[in-house]
Amino acid sequence: MLNAATARALATIAARADDILHAYDPGYRSQFGDAGVPERVFRAADPLSVVPPPDAYFLVADASGERRYTRDGRLYLSEGRLRNAEGNVLGYTAGADGSIPETLSVDSVDAALERAIDLRVDPDGSVGYDRNVTDPRTMQRVTQRVTVGTIALARFPAGTNPLRATVAPHIGKPGSAGFGMLETRARSIGSLDVNLGLAKLQEAYLTFHALQAAQKARGELDVGAMRLVK
Repeated sequence: MLNAATARALATIAARADDILHAYDPGYRSQFGDAGVPERVFRAADPLSVVPPPDAYFLVADASGERRYTRDGRLYLSEGRLRNAEGNVLGYTAGADGSIPETLSVDSVDAALERAIDLRVDPDGSVGYDRNVTDPRTMQRVTQRVTVGTIALARFPAGTNPLRATVAPHIGKPGSAGFGMLETRARSIGSLDVNLGLAKLQEAYLTFHALQAAQKARGELDVGAMRLVK
């Protein structure tokens, strides 16, 4: 049976292991301050790979429609919607007057006909693509640039964990309302030193085993004392 100390040690092992598993996830932040490093950014050829400014998050809607906050900028188009691994990316649709972010989607006809080409995200968060159409007057093919909308960003008060935040974030667009610009054609990986994280995980295991041994020794002493009393 685990006592409180060994239970906490076991929970620490689980958290340290979870850190290692997510070490290369975009924007992942270590659960412990003793194994963290600055987020690392690398160049990428993908025009839909972007990195948000420091302390800013993308807004996405998961399968249930619940809003989530993430720094995962590995974006892609699926069924006409701009997505990342956690859900639909939210933003401000081109031409819409609303201030509430909604799912960014390409024109349904363009998506169905697969004529949305050169889809990309610009540093100011605008999302657009090229569309080849036939000019009815000249009957020649021309290229039009279509703007889908602008990606929304969220920012929480300093020190707030967005996964457990109880305060509403400040929401805006890249390059405005105090938000920096997006870093385009780039990818980020988590802020965890893997080697140091593994060393800390080993320490957590050693601590757990030491507590187990101490608990076992105390149990044997208690048994011995009871025998003496008898």
